[in-house]
Amino acid sequence: MKKLFVANWKMQKTFDASRAFACTYLENFKLLGQSEHRQIVLCPSFPALSNLNQSFKETNIKVGAQTVSRHNKGAYTGQVSAQSLAEAGCAYCIIGHSETRKYQHESNIDIEHKCKELLKHNVTPIICVGESRKNFEQQQTFEILEEQLALVLQAIADHNHDIEHFVIAYEPLWAIGTGVVPEYTYLEQIFTWLYKECTKHTQTSFSLIYGGSVDATNAQDILNIAHINGLLIGGASLDFDSFSAIINTDY
Repeated sequence: MKKLFVANWKMQKTFDASRAFACTYLENFKLLGQSEHRQIVLCPSFPALSNLNQSFKETNIKVGAQTVSRHNKGAYTGQVSAQSLAEAGCAYCIIGHSETRKYQHESNIDIEHKCKELLKHNVTPIICVGESRKNFEQQQTFEILEEQLALVLQAIADHNHDIEHFVIAYEPLWAIGTGVVPEYTYLEQIFTWLYKECTKHTQTSFSLIYGGSVDATNAQDILNIAHINGLLIGGASLDFDSFSAIINTDY
């Protein structure tokens, strides 16, 4: 299975900055994307999606969105439908990120509906799950993950024959942007559990990826953990040298 490297630019790059970044490093990205052992996905903000898709359409680099509406269409000011994302060239879309759960009050039911919309339009969902520091300290991690996954895994199971692939991204909230990475033995337990949950509920191909303070110094060790198929990268993806160093690590 290919290793999946997802760059989540959040709201760090403007439209012009995203376009300039893609243009400046286009040839470098082409080289990174040539390997048969990896898939690179860039997730800029909404305005840059179509532009980046045009920039990378002759390459193996894919473009993804950072969220999507739970609705197919209608009077939902400020929201973007899965169909629009597909038409803009999005191959992937992040849903359930801790920041949208927190700032946009996204619920597990919202994420289920978003997943269904993406599946209808052949956009691969990257479903984020993860526990808070309080959950972690109270040993509630698996209970929280089960709650976050139950509805989306059922939605995927209901469409098993129509889905090629989906992605689960485990991001403990206490590791995002903190420089702290969980102990590797802990990650082994988490990803073994995630693997068993996904295989128990669906017959669809899937990737399990880790996110949270990933950089070139820890990427190799993380990628060598059983059942981790890739990385969701935030801050380190904003600088090409840092991002490429992670992607080119030995695994």
